Amino acid sequence: MWVNIRETSWSIAVFIFIIASLIFWMLPHSVDYSVINKSCNKIMHLNMLLSRTLLVAVLRNVLFEIKILFLGMLAARLLATGIVLRSFNILLCGAFNIDQQQETGLYLIIIGFALLITAL
Repeated sequence: MWVNIRETSWSIAVFIFIIASLIFWMLPHSVDYSVINKSCNKIMHLNMLLSRTLLVAVLRNVLFEIKILFLGMLAARLLATGIVLRSFNILLCGAFNIDQQQETGLYLIIIGFALLITAL
């Protein structure tokens, strides 16, 4: 089986863009600013829509090994973020209260485990 290097490099570049987008919008400062500012909130939603669209397109055509690696890293990131949100009893983000923060952490842990199980 021959691998098209150009398609693989574009797929990896899109994965890097998606990971950078997820990391940026998971920062507490970005979340706070998107809650406060409507234009920033619209930019966040457009960025997430673009990331999702690109992710679906790339996951269909990428090598199986890269797909598993990406989904594994995403699952690990979701699990780590969920554990941090559940374990700290201080506000990590001004957009949530403590109960919402811990509930979000629980949902991230569930989503992370589900993604890890389905990726394997």
